[in-house]
Amino acid sequence: MEPIMQPDLGIVLLFSAGLANGSFAVPSKRITRWSWNHIWLVYCCCALGAMPLLLAAVFAPGVLWRVIPENLQQAALVAGCGALWGFGTLLFGISLPRLGIAISNALVSGTALLMGSIGPLLVGAAALDQRGLLRLFQGLLVLMTGIILCALASIVRDRNRPQTLLTERRGKPLAGVLLAVTGGILSSMLNVGFAYGAGLGARARTFGYTPLLANLAIWAPLLFGGLLVNLAYMTWSIQREHGWRSYLVAASWPGDWLRSACMAMLWLGAILLYGAGASLAGPSGAVYGWALTGGVSIFTSSAWGVQTGEWQGAPRRALSLMLAGSLLLVVSFVLLAWFNAA
Repeated sequence: MEPIMQPDLGIVLLFSAGLANGSFAVPSKRITRWSWNHIWLVYCCCALGAMPLLLAAVFAPGVLWRVIPENLQQAALVAGCGALWGFGTLLFGISLPRLGIAISNALVSGTALLMGSIGPLLVGAAALDQRGLLRLFQGLLVLMTGIILCALASIVRDRNRPQTLLTERRGKPLAGVLLAVTGGILSSMLNVGFAYGAGLGARARTFGYTPLLANLAIWAPLLFGGLLVNLAYMTWSIQREHGWRSYLVAASWPGDWLRSACMAMLWLGAILLYGAGASLAGPSGAVYGWALTGGVSIFTSSAWGVQTGEWQGAPRRALSLMLAGSLLLVVSFVLLAWFNAA
């Protein structure tokens, strides 16, 4: 079946995916009884396991009972990409106390966006001509500059703040940089796995499923691979801290559980919208789309930071840097959307 291409609708979906992805952590700000490990475990079980499998079972059963069983080798390779992505997210968490939130996020986000955009090209899952490559790197240059400015703004903002577990610098900085960069490279495997699993989505479309549902043939094994890694680590971490009783505290029912589930719905919604948008955007959708969604996501999370008071009392220089970085993120989105449509 020939792929469906609706570039304008694809761009709208990619933009919406960025909004959802940049907002997914907001519900966690009102969870005060659980540690981050508790929140992340519930979130991962829902977003990476239960929800995509339930969606496939209800709305696209052919994905689970036909497409994946008939293409086990490709599905297993896609799941392997998911496991590498899951490991990358853990390395990001480990780099946080070594470098601080701003630097770690800049290194991981920048590396993941860069490698996630060129990764499909490197593995042969997508192709661009010389002109397309030049345009891609022009858009990525603007995007990376915006990320750097946002990171500098965060550093200036946090310079005079009391240090906490996530902002104090510990260990050798070089080790933290290597962890963050490696985490970013591995995090890009989410998009590489999506691009590599395009055949699974194409096979699912022969059953008459829309791109949104057909891509569950890719997301189900990809996210399951990430679930296994995160589940193993979070289970070990909570067990080490003897923290299982926190789930039984009456005050956490049902609010903390629902907020963690809302995080999962926002993030999974972002992933599904990204998959559909990249498919509709055309052959280069997984290349330009990854950067498009990432830029909107970072801009959105920065806006939420302002709205929730994270920048209250910040010096004027920090706010100026954040404004400049945010404007460049918007410009990068416009450029990449235009280049994709050209």
